[in-house]
Parts: sequence; structure tokens; C-alpha cells
Amino acid sequence: ADDELSLDDFPTLRHLLDYMQPRIGGGDVRADYGERSVSSVTEAVDVYRSTSFLSGEEKGRRDREKIQQWARCFSSSLSFQDAPVFPREIGEELDGVASGADVSASVVRAAMTHPFEAIGTFDIIASVQPEETGVVGGFGRHLAPHAEAFTNGSVVGGSMSIPGLPGMLCGWNQNGIIAWLDCLGQSVSENAYTLTPAAIAVDHVIRTARSKAEATEQLRQLCPLDAPVFLLCIGEQQICRVDIDGGVTVLANEVHAVRPESP
Repeated sequence: ADDELSLDDFPTLRHLLDYMQPRIGGGDVRADYGERSVSSVTEAVDVYRSTSFLSGEEKGRRDREKIQQWARCFSSSLSFQDAPVFPREIGEELDGVASGADVSASVVRAAMTHPFEAIGTFDIIASVQPEETGVVGGFGRHLAPHAEAFTNGSVVGGSMSIPGLPGMLCGWNQNGIIAWLDCLGQSVSENAYTLTPAAIAVDHVIRTARSKAEATEQLRQLCPLDAPVFLLCIGEQQICRVDIDGGVTVLANEVHAVRPESP
């Protein structure tokens, strides 16, 4: 370095670096800095694009047209301000869905909190009478739900869900367990991150439960829920409702859950 120079001779830090670099050796400072910047940005993107995000993005691309359809109807029929915050994995999957379908992430997140408004309607009539046991569901002013058959290890069943969104509105398995969301008992909370979406809870129970005892215990472990869940257990010939806090109420032999605005 030149003893006759002082910091006053360098108007900016860049002038100082340009002066020092040739004298201390090494590569181009700006090139090195640029490479580090690009690397750090790429690394941050890789972290954000988690497995959950990529799974959601795949769903979003697969059901793009249907998601855009319900998103248009939903956003025009419901006013919402802030997108709810969910547990990280669920939130990342929802953001992935929005990215894949090219819709607003806030609309997708709000739909997870208000699934019945998103699909348009959701009505259930369930019975465990000796001569007729089962569930009849009515879905969708905005679109038809996504129907899927699944195999999860030794558990085989089927589900109805909103295209693109995780979880089930209604599901059943070969163990005689039928579960569905209570369309009249949804809990609207600003602290959605403290609640398990009932659709996620139904999905978990249907894919794993082998008895009423297992199903109710699994639901209790997932509480608090953002909506109650109905269970129809064919083996026990019983219908019960699991409330958002895990309380279980055994109901009559027939349940009608019909939204007031339904025809």
C-alpha cells in the first residue's frame, strides 16, 4: 500500500476495493461477490421449494383448470382480508398448489379455511338403519369434487375432496369407517396455525383407522380441529360427532347436515 494515501482519496468503498485487490492478490472481487450472491439466492429458493411445496405444485398443475374455476367463484362470493397461517408443511403445500395453478396463494389458503364456500355447497345425509346404512352427499355449485380411490398399505378406500386442496371432505374405507366434515360447525379462527384442518384429519383417519376406537382416538390427538368431524361406523352401527376439542357425542340413527342455502 502507498503510505501517502489516506481513506479520503477513495470516495467510495468500490474505489478502495479496486485499488487494494491487485495489491493483495486474488480474483476479481466483483466476480466473486456476484457468484456468492447467485449461490445464496439459489440456495434460498431450493430451501423454499420443499417436498410439500413441490407436492402442492404438482397438484396445482394437474387440476389447474378446476382450481381456477373454484378460485374465481370463491373469491367473488367471500370477502377475506388476511390469508390464514397454517402449520409449515400445510402452508407450503397450499402455496405450491397456488403456484402450479397460477392463482393467488391467499385465495387457496382461504379456501382451506372455508372449504364449503370454495366448492359451493356440501350436504350429507347419513343413516345406520338396519335396512339401509350409508351416506349420501351433495356437492358443488362451483364444480364437482375430486373423487379418488386409494390403497394405503392394507387399507383400501375412497375419498371426495376439493380439486387441488389437501385432505378429504368425505372418505370411507373397507374397515367400515366413513368420515366427513360437519358443514354447519366450522370454527372460523384468526389463529388457523393452532388448528388442524378437519379435512386433513378426515384424510388421516380414513387412510389408517380400522375401528371406531382408533378413529376417535386419532381425531382426539389431532385436536383442536377447525371443524367437527362426523364418523359413521358400520361395525358398531353408530354415528358420532367429534367436536373441535375432541369431545365425542353419539348421535341418532340418522343425521341430516344440510347447509341453509342449499336447494
